[in-house]
Amino acid sequence: MAFRLLDDFEFRAGVDVSTIDLVLRGGQALVRGTVSDADEIQSIRDSLEDEQGIDRVDVSLQIATSRREEDRDLAREVQEVLDQDRELSPVNVQVASLSNQIVLRGTVRTALQKAKAGLLAMRCRGVERIKNRIVVN
Repeated sequence: MAFRLLDDFEFRAGVDVSTIDLVLRGGQALVRGTVSDADEIQSIRDSLEDEQGIDRVDVSLQIATSRREEDRDLAREVQEVLDQDRELSPVNVQVASLSNQIVLRGTVRTALQKAKAGLLAMRCRGVERIKNRIVVN
């Protein structure tokens, strides 16, 4: 169950789970580690509270501080590039960054829009890796 939940955090919420430990014991979920922002903490908490069989959630996650400002600047720059694109501006794509890794989330109408968002993000200076979690509807 823990592996499935970690997969949910990563693939649905775009959370880098390499910095997270999850322990499940007798209906209790214990989460420790580092995430990029408060939204990721809330996403993890919400997922665990909605999970059947988990009665108590103990989340002790820290927001990465060493690069937080740089990550915000990089995410903002990527978001601006995506927002300026005519094909992508009317769709719902959000950008998060942790240690030069960009996570794209949201929904688009076509697979081409999803691929284009990833390519545009990768072209931004400072981006080392992309996790494209955009869903095509």
